[in-house]
Amino acid sequence: MDFPAGMYPAGSVDEITELVSETNSDVLEAHLGGQVLQSADIPFGAGEIIGVVVALIILTIVFRSLLPALIPIVTAIVGVGVSMLALVALSAGIDIPSVTTALGAMLGLAVGIDYALFILSRHRDQLSQGDDVHESIGKALATSGSAVIFAGMTVIIALVGLFITGIPFLTVMGVAAAATVALSVVVALTMLPAIMGILGERLRPRRIRRLMAENDGALPAPDPQATPPRSIGRTWVRLVTKVPALTILIVVVGVGALAIPIKDLELALPDLGTEPQGTAARDTYDVVAEEFGPGYNGPLLVTADIINTTDPLGVVDELESDVAALDDVRRDPDGDPQPGSRYGCGGRHPRGRAHRSVHQGPGGGAARQRRGLGA
Repeated sequence: MDFPAGMYPAGSVDEITELVSETNSDVLEAHLGGQVLQSADIPFGAGEIIGVVVALIILTIVFRSLLPALIPIVTAIVGVGVSMLALVALSAGIDIPSVTTALGAMLGLAVGIDYALFILSRHRDQLSQGDDVHESIGKALATSGSAVIFAGMTVIIALVGLFITGIPFLTVMGVAAAATVALSVVVALTMLPAIMGILGERLRPRRIRRLMAENDGALPAPDPQATPPRSIGRTWVRLVTKVPALTILIVVVGVGALAIPIKDLELALPDLGTEPQGTAARDTYDVVAEEFGPGYNGPLLVTADIINTTDPLGVVDELESDVAALDDVRRDPDGDPQPGSRYGCGGRHPRGRAHRSVHQGPGGGAARQRRGLGA
């Protein structure tokens, strides 16, 4: 195929996949791999759906009603949908990492539900006190809406700050995620009030609606001698403030216990090993890891700027010696610099076993003899 570096013609992946499929036989098992097969779909699968359902159940319990519980979910999904459509449109002219959609969807759902909940909860509290619907919407935006703007700005500033790293794809991720948060704020301040206005009295708790209907649309004056009704909120506040020092100690110990697994946390960028099982990319990744050893899917390219040295070969040899001294590292290609070149480079793989009947292609594919592996 003849096409510019970094690009490939439409349909080429399907053609190569068909060629690999035709190569498979009783003797030879061929696999197609490489980053070109990595999924770039907008992540909204079973995990996200389960998360939304759980959030709906929790909100229904908190509000004791399904209708107000649906509102934050709807506004959050609208915000995420608009953000993902914008990212897809921008990807036609800008290189956007595929992981950006996952980050944007995750943050969009989280802050979208959270910000809508701020305003809606205040609106419901005010309706419980007998406020007019439209007056309550205005007061909710003036109070909780300001908190939403402030919270959104802090998150946006933190995400945009990723440009300080100087890594282009992290900058794109940060800006895209910040734009998703900004859209969530806009949706909470525009679409949410409109929905609250349309639903009107239906968002007012039923008990309050019955009391107002019995008193010509107004709540009866509260009895100053009456004992405040017991509630879960008041009971909880009394419990945690009865012995403040004990509460603080329990919280610190509990959070510390939950943080213990962090010591074993291993961070990395997504690769073909994170693709769903059963896909061509994941199958090839597993075959290479199984037959060539752990780490072979992640070769390291070591480069050195040798333009300012009078002994480039000595610098490269010294670098190779230092790297070779590391445990479980195997040197593959020759790292000697070419005449007139500025950089010397060499590939490194973690040391692993290589089956003699397995051959890895430069694009990440692999082929193996079925008989040789007992398949």
